[in-house]
Amino acid sequence: MLNAMRKTTGTWVVRIFLFLLIGSFAVWGIGDFVRGSTDTSVAKVGEVEISQVEFSEQLRRDLQRVQAQLGTGLTAEQARALGLNEQTLRNLIGRTLLDIEADKLGITVPDTRLASTIRENPAFQGATGGFDKFTYENAVRNQGWSTTRFESLLRRDLIRDDLAASVVAGVRPVPKTLIDRLHAYRSERREAEFVVIEEKGEIAPPDEETLKKYHEANAARFTAPEMRGFSYFTLEPKDLTGDIEIAEAELREEYQAHRANFGEPERRQVEQIVYPDEASAQAAWARLNEGGSFAAVAKATRDMEPADLSLGLLTKAELPPELAETAFTLAKDGLSKPLKTGFGWHILRVADIKPASEKTFEEVKEELAAELKLQRAGDLLYRTGTRLQDEIAGGGSIEQVAEKARATVRRVAAMDRQGRGPDGKAVDGLPLYREFLRSVWDAPLGGEPELIEVAEGAYLVIRAEDATPAALKPFDSVRPEVLAAWTAEQRRERAEAAAKAMVEAVKAGGDFAALAAQAGSSLRTSGSFLRDGTGADRALVAGGLAGQLFAAKPGDVLSGPAGDGDAAVVARLKAISPADPADAATRERLGNTLAAAYADDLALLYRQALEKVHGVTVNRANMDRVN
Repeated sequence: MLNAMRKTTGTWVVRIFLFLLIGSFAVWGIGDFVRGSTDTSVAKVGEVEISQVEFSEQLRRDLQRVQAQLGTGLTAEQARALGLNEQTLRNLIGRTLLDIEADKLGITVPDTRLASTIRENPAFQGATGGFDKFTYENAVRNQGWSTTRFESLLRRDLIRDDLAASVVAGVRPVPKTLIDRLHAYRSERREAEFVVIEEKGEIAPPDEETLKKYHEANAARFTAPEMRGFSYFTLEPKDLTGDIEIAEAELREEYQAHRANFGEPERRQVEQIVYPDEASAQAAWARLNEGGSFAAVAKATRDMEPADLSLGLLTKAELPPELAETAFTLAKDGLSKPLKTGFGWHILRVADIKPASEKTFEEVKEELAAELKLQRAGDLLYRTGTRLQDEIAGGGSIEQVAEKARATVRRVAAMDRQGRGPDGKAVDGLPLYREFLRSVWDAPLGGEPELIEVAEGAYLVIRAEDATPAALKPFDSVRPEVLAAWTAEQRRERAEAAAKAMVEAVKAGGDFAALAAQAGSSLRTSGSFLRDGTGADRALVAGGLAGQLFAAKPGDVLSGPAGDGDAAVVARLKAISPADPADAATRERLGNTLAAAYADDLALLYRQALEKVHGVTVNRANMDRVN
């Protein structure tokens, strides 16, 4: 969750590294360690223990993440079957290995970088587009952290990023020979002629016994999923804001305290020329002082076009500290003396200045009041939830509890695990909480209402009332669907048989176009396509037909199912086009992909070294006790 909240701060290299660091344990294994003692840790990395509490909390967050990705709920047993428990443990071990090594190397992150990372995170920006303290505090609180705890976690995360990036920073360029070979294979293309064969003749309806056997043989296609009937209501902070009043004096105090957030900071259009050494920069500076234009000097000394000079319209915080102060003291069209950074020697020009703007109290009064009310409502919601839990524990029905909360109970008569009703369509108006579907199916049937705190900072109260098990739909209720499916299958089988017959006829010397016309179709020529079918109509190269054509010779004829409907396809390979050795863009992408794979290997070797140096043991008995 921490990474999701600050998703703009990572790099592909770091993500690859962390993924491999975590995933490689599945390949190389973790030493099992079970002992009979009072030890409550689930794993030990070096001298650092991973407790059951830490493991349980991370497992809960990972489960919420997976549920959000799948768009459906998962029980604890399903999550375990998918290997989520193991993945969570590997994740924690991988992070701990990095933490230990970073501490050993003395890697730190200064407060200024931590602050800028938080301020630049879009998740913490308010309605004005800038960093907003209330938004930040609410977002962190909704994840179950204090700001102090979150900032500590973020600092450790940034340290891990720095260590991981340093490990893979030395990846060398991929050998040209390897790129040449793979480019020749992947970028080779084919062109083919296709005929689509459809069985348009009348299909005599089968007898009832045949349809019934088809219904039974294809039971999965005609089975109604398990359904559950339930009642629920939700309670969110916004539902409680009507009871909260904010005095104008307090609004004015908050406005003054956060005045910088209500407006736009000064922005400057900054241009730069970067030189590799001080002598070159000083020579260019001299030419500028003699009257040379910025663009002309850039072209003459660094062969830069005007479009290459601009850094964009930036705030002071968006510039490197070594450049920011100077850039924001220059007048419009002003030039800086050469400035040194880790990238070289810079000469700056301020092409334009957009002054800072500030909204008045009256302009932001309503917005500020709404934010303060929502913040207070979050605190009030917690107290309200405690009262509702007491009501439930005292035997209150969901209707009684909802009345106390001034909420409306909604009844859903039947819903499957994917949120669909008996008609197969999504049930309208369901909450979008990630835990909702899982909570419906985890609630005990016929039990008392359950109060659930969801990740979105709200409460969900559910009463599961009845269930209909999955069952094969009676034949009489689905007879039209069974007949349609049987008929489509008959058409497809006949089309495929006709396609195979055409292949044999062409091989025997028949004219491809004439045979297509006899079949009531016509030749269609594809564009050139790749091995995976890219570039061709997917309906024509379905079922692995593209791969078969890449194994064929020009003139070879093949058949296969069409991608859509119940038709079949006959294909004749027309031409082979080798990869273009001058395709620089494709070669560059391939080189980047291979470089990433090299980084993967380097990260894997580093992970193995860390495990060997620090040691990893796992207490599976303690791990299995965590639900």
